[in-house]
Amino acid sequence: MKNKNIFGKLLFGVICVIVFPGCLEHTITTTVRSDGSCLRIVKVSSEKDSVKNISFPLRRDGSWKIERRKEEAQGKKSAKFIITAAKEFNSVEALAKEYAVADSTDKVLVHISGERRFRWFYTYTRYAETYDVFFPYVRLPLAAYMTEEEVRRYQNGEINDTLKRKADAWYDRCQFEYVFEILATEVKVLHDPVLTPEYFESQKEKIARFVGDKEEQKKMKTAADAAVMLQQLLHASAAEKLTNAIDRAMQSVMEKEEHSMAVGDNYTTTVHMPGLILESNAPELVGTQATWHTDFERLRLRPFIMSVESRMVNMWAFVLTGLIALVLIGLIVWLEVRRLRMR
Repeated sequence: MKNKNIFGKLLFGVICVIVFPGCLEHTITTTVRSDGSCLRIVKVSSEKDSVKNISFPLRRDGSWKIERRKEEAQGKKSAKFIITAAKEFNSVEALAKEYAVADSTDKVLVHISGERRFRWFYTYTRYAETYDVFFPYVRLPLAAYMTEEEVRRYQNGEINDTLKRKADAWYDRCQFEYVFEILATEVKVLHDPVLTPEYFESQKEKIARFVGDKEEQKKMKTAADAAVMLQQLLHASAAEKLTNAIDRAMQSVMEKEEHSMAVGDNYTTTVHMPGLILESNAPELVGTQATWHTDFERLRLRPFIMSVESRMVNMWAFVLTGLIALVLIGLIVWLEVRRLRMR
């Protein structure tokens, strides 16, 4: 179901309201073992008992062990289906290959990398995972809207109205730039002496401010309404001829939004590491596990990188080194005793 006021609320920067079958709660847990193998578990809470409903990528080739159970409704809450998929991998590299080929239906693209460094007494393990979403427009630089620290906090799940407004303003502008380019192309075709490409470009910020005004948005219910409003704003009668271009832009944006959006879907990712965690960008560290929380809207800003490094003690190396040291000490003592006896 789409809002009928699609020009004001969809075309120029405010995301259209699409009613989804419920938000999906994804819990992704990866356990990296000391031998390099790993276990991947993806659990999804959904209102539908369907693996296809999962927006997190999951190869549907029968290699995953999938279990389903129904969680009965409590109070006003509707019943939930808990879908759990698990799969063993002999290495992090094998897990990475599982996500190496993207599917056109995937809402989230996953990139995984891992590294093990043997240093005799210790083995260092590094694990990194990146979530990226299909973004329907050109990603504009974030620097004009949010600082690096604000982006980090927001992507890591901080609930902050100010940060959300800044992120929404950035997304709205990305959407506006896409639509403006479509209209600018149409203006070139008009060859109007007043509404020239140069003049239209010079009015870009004025148009952006105008269509961003909530009161003006209420007046623009159709593409024809929007064309008339542009005509009045630019004092150019030829703007009325942009009606078809506006309609095409509206439809294009709607298609892009429907293909890319998974509004409300959230992701909790936990990685269990072998040994002591030395370094991580996770906001939550408990023992040998690192956890990140984010959601689809936050992932739109840029790829979300999660990394963690741990150090595992090689006890056998300490024991072996101790034994070798004892043997060497014993040998030295024996040689010294023998030397003294030969005097």
